[in-house]
Parts: sequence; C-alpha cells; structure tokens
Amino acid sequence: MHNVYAENLLTLSATYSITCILPGPDFVNVTAHALNARKSGMFAAAGVALGCSLWSTLAVFGLGFLMPALAPFDHIVRICGALYLAYLGSKTLLGALKAKTTAIKTTSVINGSWASLRRGFMTDITNPSLVVFFGSLFATVLPRDSPLWVRCTAICIITFIADAWHLAVAIFFSAQQSQSIYQRIRRPTDVILGAILIGLGLRLAEFL
Repeated sequence: MHNVYAENLLTLSATYSITCILPGPDFVNVTAHALNARKSGMFAAAGVALGCSLWSTLAVFGLGFLMPALAPFDHIVRICGALYLAYLGSKTLLGALKAKTTAIKTTSVINGSWASLRRGFMTDITNPSLVVFFGSLFATVLPRDSPLWVRCTAICIITFIADAWHLAVAIFFSAQQSQSIYQRIRRPTDVILGAILIGLGLRLAEFL
C-alpha cells in the first residue's frame, strides 16, 4: 500500500513541478520584485509558497469532506481532473507555437520585505484559477481514502516545489540580462512542458 501512495506522491510532484514552471501571475509578480531587488523577489516567492500551501491544504482536506458525498461521481471527477491537466498543456503548447513570443510584462516595484511577502501571498490567493487547478490535481492524483500522512506529505511537496521554483525565478531575474536569456529559451521550453503536461493528463485518464 505504501508503494501505491509513493507512486501517487511522485505523480503529484511531477505534475505540479511542470505546471508550476509555466508563466502566470505568480511568475510575473516574483519577477517584478526581483527586478527591483533580489531580497524583494525572494520574499515575494515566499508569499507565493504560503499561498500555495493554503490552497493545497484547502483542496486536500476540503476534498476529504466532500468525496464521501461525491463517491458515485468519483470516476467522473477524476477524468475531468485529468482532462483539465491536458487542457493546460494544450493551451501552453498552442501559445508557444504562435508566430511571435511576447516579452514578459512587468512593472518594477519598490516595496519592503514584508510588503513583498504580502503581495506575493495575495497574488496567489486571489487567483481564481487555482481553485480549479488544485481541486482537479488532488482529485485526480490522490485516492479519496488517502491517510492523513499522505495528505500532509502532499501539502509539504506543493509548498516546497512552489518555494524552490519561485526562489530560483527571483534569483535568476535579479541578475543582469536575465530577461533576454529567458526570451530565447521560452518558446522551446513551453513546447516541451506543454507536451509533457498533455501526456501526464492522458496517462492519468488512462489509468483511472
């Protein structure tokens, strides 16, 4: 049984790692702070991680209460979650294949460390798409009868990946000429990540 849960957590880690890398409001916010100062970007990244921790906690334990009532629709919920992940991959792939890659739009900010932390947290927690994302992710990957230690481990994994990635973003974009480097690799990177995400979604749907 522990091997089954280990596989679930590994799938969760791989899926979230890919989706976390995709540029979105959190990415832009952390970048904007990092362009002002590395410390500001790192605090904004910590705020994002706190927001992801809260979202994942609500998703894990909220679904724990809801799933018994939704048991007859369990298979449908999981298929919808897998298809949503495939949709995210398709959206990323199609966007990367467009004729021209646009520059990242950021506005430099001048904030203290705690203000950066607060802004990072608020940007993440007020993103409505994360409700659907985390709900779909956990409903698809984790069994509805997962024990407490599996749920808590899943939350720790999400928090760690979110913090590690956005800290890396903050450090990268606080260096000179980093945006031009990112623009050169953004399209092929998005194509690869989009294709992998589609594959993960289809694989999850196949094994449901």
